[in-house]
Amino acid sequence: MFFNIVLPAFILLSAVVDDLRSQKIHNILILVLLGVALISVLIFQGASGLFPALAKLVVSLGITVPLVLLKVIGGGDMKLYAVLSLVLSPRTLIVSLICAFFWGAILGLIKVILDKKMGLMYINFLSLLKFKKPSSDTLNTFPFSISLFLGWLSAFYF
Repeated sequence: MFFNIVLPAFILLSAVVDDLRSQKIHNILILVLLGVALISVLIFQGASGLFPALAKLVVSLGITVPLVLLKVIGGGDMKLYAVLSLVLSPRTLIVSLICAFFWGAILGLIKVILDKKMGLMYINFLSLLKFKKPSSDTLNTFPFSISLFLGWLSAFYF
């Protein structure tokens, strides 16, 4: 129960709080969470669990580095997902990321509606249809760590 529920919840909620306070996930928090995750892997799975955990970390970086380069997610979100990969099963890891993008779209749309920026969203959408990059001052941002947390909850539920 600790390794499958409490530890991922602790990792994600720590990042959500940091992200909401400062609009970023600090590297020192990532390092502390990485240490907690690695120690937990050693305690609950032994030394034999270390290689599969590190393999999942490499795969998670392989998935998220291109997303960071495309500016779909931030670097802190990538590092958070990598730490999370140490303690989740491969299936839960992939499903949680897919669900996180779903939640990100819903929460982003809600934020646009609440901020009354539907017109800007429409203009950005038209720019994308014309294969033009929207200007950065018209883009809305949202802490993706919240979406990752909700994605993990959704994956856990399914």
